[in-house]
Amino acid sequence: MKNKIVWLAALFISLSAVTALAGGGIFGLGLVAGSPTGITAKIFLSDSNALDFDAAWDFYHGGFGATGDYLFHFRDVAGAKAFALRPYIGGGGAFGLRREHPQDHDDDIRTGLAARATGGLAMRFREVPVELSLDLSPGVWIIPTTDLYLGGTLGCKYFF
Repeated sequence: MKNKIVWLAALFISLSAVTALAGGGIFGLGLVAGSPTGITAKIFLSDSNALDFDAAWDFYHGGFGATGDYLFHFRDVAGAKAFALRPYIGGGGAFGLRREHPQDHDDDIRTGLAARATGGLAMRFREVPVELSLDLSPGVWIIPTTDLYLGGTLGCKYFF
């Protein structure tokens, strides 16, 4: 038990020691729209490295999905006094639950696992702790069958 408390304290101290980004902290929470549509969270591990997670409803396939990606952010490519644009790339995985034949309204649930790459552009505002993002994520379903897919979202996160 003491070991767990020490590890949690060390994790909290190390995350607190990460320099906060301009206009907000290292943790963002918000919404994504596209494929899939739902909630999103992002935590910066450093100025250029982050973990990004989505839990969402897929309207196209009629199911629930969750994704997790490691992201690498490049330096600002453009910006103004009010915002900065930062491209990013990364990779991770996806998990999905959906009906086998949504048009039939049957109860056959299909479970899937996928590997994916992601890339996009983040617009981080300097005066308010908000980030807008646009990304594309090609991937390949591995389970239950091999199949290609392409996801894309427009996101908005508030950092605190």
